[in-house]
Amino acid sequence: MMPKEKRSSASTHHKADVALALSASQGDRSAMTALAERLLDTIRTTVRFISGDDENQDDWSQVAIMEVLRSIGSFRGESSLETWAIKIAIRKTILLVQKNRRWNIVLQALSSFEDKHSEHQMIDDDRFLMRQRLARAFGKLPVKYREVVTLRLVYHYGVDEIAGIVEAPRNTVRQRLRRGRRILREKVEKDQVLREMLGKSDP
Repeated sequence: MMPKEKRSSASTHHKADVALALSASQGDRSAMTALAERLLDTIRTTVRFISGDDENQDDWSQVAIMEVLRSIGSFRGESSLETWAIKIAIRKTILLVQKNRRWNIVLQALSSFEDKHSEHQMIDDDRFLMRQRLARAFGKLPVKYREVVTLRLVYHYGVDEIAGIVEAPRNTVRQRLRRGRRILREKVEKDQVLREMLGKSDP
């Protein structure tokens, strides 16, 4: 159970976020700037994972942050500000991707993978190479599979949440997740360098 002091601090911080969002929705430029500066890195990462398009990442990040600011009036504090903003950025990026099919896949390694293996203290060169090889395997997924696998593996959304984001039936999402994971595993297994690096990083 969270200590009383921490619960109080979290509640205060949450109320401050709701107040900041309200000010921004009413046109307070300083509040809008504060929100943009706070959320921009998170939104850039979200756009990068969903789009896989290095040519459009910067432009699409700007579009996504503008969408977040335009929607800020709908923030009610039911989740953290970051979680709320990520969902909006994901939906917006998917729409942009659907309108622009130019795919130049340069994805960073999955954040969950990086966190899992951080304790092994891999040297920078190895970590960079692993990111490149994993990004290459991940980027070979067809768009409809990449979207749902990213939402599941990177952002840990449940099937129902993913279905709402990509606007597809629940069973369709389940099928795409199964197929997408299978394709990703096959791509990794075919990459001898990546397979050996993943083997070395195991405890």
